[in-house]
Amino acid sequence: MPVIRRKSGKKSAKIPIIIKKNMPLLFFRKSGILLVILCVLLFLSYLVKQIIIKSPFFIVKKIEITPKTNLVTVDNYWALKSLRNKNIFKINGKDVSRNIKKDYPQVRRVIVRRVLPDTIEITVVQRIPFAIVKSFSYFTIDRDAVVLSQTTEGDKKLPVISGVSMWSRPKIGQIFAADGINTALYILEYAAQSNILLGYKIDSVEISNTRNLKFFLDNGLEVRIDNEAVREKFKKLSTIIKDPKINLKSLQYVDLRFKDAVMGPK
Repeated sequence: MPVIRRKSGKKSAKIPIIIKKNMPLLFFRKSGILLVILCVLLFLSYLVKQIIIKSPFFIVKKIEITPKTNLVTVDNYWALKSLRNKNIFKINGKDVSRNIKKDYPQVRRVIVRRVLPDTIEITVVQRIPFAIVKSFSYFTIDRDAVVLSQTTEGDKKLPVISGVSMWSRPKIGQIFAADGINTALYILEYAAQSNILLGYKIDSVEISNTRNLKFFLDNGLEVRIDNEAVREKFKKLSTIIKDPKINLKSLQYVDLRFKDAVMGPK
């Protein structure tokens, strides 16, 4: 072995120089072994996949929908019928969810899960009717103004939004786009969530003039409001309702569009 001698003080240090030979051959040998191992693993993976796909053990036998609803069922919807007798791993949950929401606009969200070995669980979150829009007909909408249904008469349990153009022709699943709709929904939402009306409910909202919106309480009181600073104006209304000196039955309307509320007697 060649040795280089160097002087380091009084003693000399010996530094061996190792000359490595056949480096390319060693590299190709190791690479070849790794390649063989990789090919074996890929083959085993493919083999296992084919066994799983062709196995009757993973054929879909159950489709469970929660909560139970008459809107979407396995028997009345082709996209769910087609899942039966398919391999559970070949089912694309996103496609199933997309199809249900497309064909049933009343559905807000769909969650599809595989439950091995043979069950598909589908959770359906429906849109909840929140108000009725009165146009040439009556349209049930949710909090996002999505049209859920059309009928010839309104649901007496829901507040009615009127003053919409008779030319409005929304389809089920579409957003009811009209001036004042969003403000009306905000008024209804805020009143319902805040309980600021102290037990009173809003029966209807009139939006024909967005600068002079009107809503009517279930005691018949008319409240005039615009689309600015809605919360502050509701606080004024709450103060009036709580004031023992004010007889609400004697009032025709309360106008909140000005700095000081204006109360009109009957």
